[in-house]
This record gives sequence, C-alpha cells and structure tokens, in this order.
Amino acid sequence: MILEEIKKAYGGRKGQNRLPKKRDSAVLVPLVEHDGHLCLLYEVRSLKLRHQPGEVCFPGGRMEEGEDALLTSVRETCEELYVNKEDIEIIGEMDAFQMGNGQIIWPVVGLLHNEKGTYSKDEVDHLFYVPIQWLMANTPHRYKLVTTTTPEENFPVELLPGGQDYTWPKLEREVYLYMFSHEVIWGVTAEITYRFIQTIMPY
Repeated sequence: MILEEIKKAYGGRKGQNRLPKKRDSAVLVPLVEHDGHLCLLYEVRSLKLRHQPGEVCFPGGRMEEGEDALLTSVRETCEELYVNKEDIEIIGEMDAFQMGNGQIIWPVVGLLHNEKGTYSKDEVDHLFYVPIQWLMANTPHRYKLVTTTTPEENFPVELLPGGQDYTWPKLEREVYLYMFSHEVIWGVTAEITYRFIQTIMPY
C-alpha cells in the first residue's frame, strides 16, 4: 500500500529546480582617457547605501526582465555616471564571473567618450581612475578566504559523528586585492580587473 503511494508520487517524475533563481548582474568595465592616460574608471559606492557601502566597484547592477548584459551595463552606467548611451562605445564582453554567494556577473568592456567625472550622489561617493599601464605593471596581492560552517547554538552536535569535534566543511577561495593610492580594489572587482589585464598583456 505504502509502496504503491510512493510509486504514484514518484513514478516517472522528473526533478525540478525549486531553488530561488538569482537574477544575473552586469557591469561595465569602463575605459576612459584621464590626465593623458588610458584608465579604468572605478566607483566607490555611496556610504548611504545599505548594500556594500564604501566598496569599490564598476558601474552596473541587476539585469531587468528582458535585458542582456549589454543593455544592463549601458543602462546602469548612464544612471550612475550621468552619461549618454551614445557616448558608450561597446568593445566586447568578458566571460561571466561567479561570486561567493552564487550570483553571476557579466562584465562588458566599453570606452566612455566625453566622460566628465559626474555621478549620482545617491549611489556613488566618488570616482577614481587607474592607468592601464599601472595595472599592467602591478600584479594584485592574493589571499585565501575561508568560509566556515557555524551551527546555531542549540544545534544537537552531540548527535553527529564525533560530537563536538565534528569536522564542518570549509569553502576556500582565492581573493585578489590591488592597493592604488589610498583606494583598495578587491573581491570580484579586482578579479575582473586582473582577468581583463591578463587578456591584453603582450606576453
């Protein structure tokens, strides 16, 4: 009887992904002419933002319904830097990056014309520019980031093999970090920067 119910419930059933779908994001990797140098432009997120205030990033955000990486990166750049989409010359797309939380980011390389240092103060604290030549000459520092599992206080660890000495899994990943003047570029922004520079290095 029970076996029949099991077969009725699962007979021929195909598994479905019921996990919440995280919308992909896209960023523009913006090239600009600044003080006589070809540079990458970076934003420092507004300190008033709830999510990652003060972090260094490229202009970008979540993809809206029906958008691809190109449309999202251009829209977000226009909103954050007060530039016209006609002044964004798209060069090409990089491969996707996966963040530690599983979110996917699609970087798009573009040249900004008529960039005047303007930005939305609701989203951006300030901008800074790093010459491509400096990035070619300075490799990022590399560190290991280890994520550990911490059970809540009332979790019955005594029921697990080894009890209090149970070995919880650890997730280890390499993190890149650039130090330019007083600015710290790290995490996925530094990783995108590093991969971008590696693809254009002459050797």
